[in-house]
Amino acid sequence: MPSGFRYERKLADKLEREGFHCERVASSGKRRLSVCDLVAVKDGKSYFIEVKTRNKRGFYVKQFKNDLQRMKEVAVKVGAVPILAVLIKRKGWKFFDLREDIPDVIKDKYCKYM
Repeated sequence: MPSGFRYERKLADKLEREGFHCERVASSGKRRLSVCDLVAVKDGKSYFIEVKTRNKRGFYVKQFKNDLQRMKEVAVKVGAVPILAVLIKRKGWKFFDLREDIPDVIKDKYCKYM
């Protein structure tokens, strides 16, 4: 099982415990076949979620920026909120709302929890 799948499943389980309906997107992780890893819905609001893991607090998105921009564009078209979810090992999950901008570097000050 690819390691990305394990973290996607962990986040889906966490969101479901918090009252979300959450689905893993088929073929997530394969370039250009899907726009996000998870789709979550709660209280009539939909979220497109891209899942990443890191060992440090900062997250450099340059290598993923095109993929995140594509997710953002599709999310806006369908009225969903584009979210980058980063599991910072030994720190926990951080959620970044990408509706405004997708910066090259994301630090804790940009974190928001769903």
